[in-house]
Amino acid sequence: MKDDPKNEVALKTKIASLIHNEQYEEALKSLKDQSGFVFEVAYCHLQLNELTEALNVLTKNSSKDLPSLYLLAQIVAYCSHCSIIKRESTANV
Repeated sequence: MKDDPKNEVALKTKIASLIHNEQYEEALKSLKDQSGFVFEVAYCHLQLNELTEALNVLTKNSSKDLPSLYLLAQIVAYCSHCSIIKRESTANV
């Protein structure tokens, strides 16, 4: 990877390894100036509990591939669930 920083196969392998080892912040650093990794960036933000950022990444890039749409659905469902819980907990106060 040091020999050719634009080697896409090496970058994909590195990112997959970092995500597999739950090194999400390091994966995000490696993807900072890269394009074409919308799902991976959003997934890392989701795993770091940065839901707004994950949602922004997915919606800003208008990614229509199935994994990205599935991830978007998970985030929306989770956010909806949280807002329902918030409404119920404030209603009981």
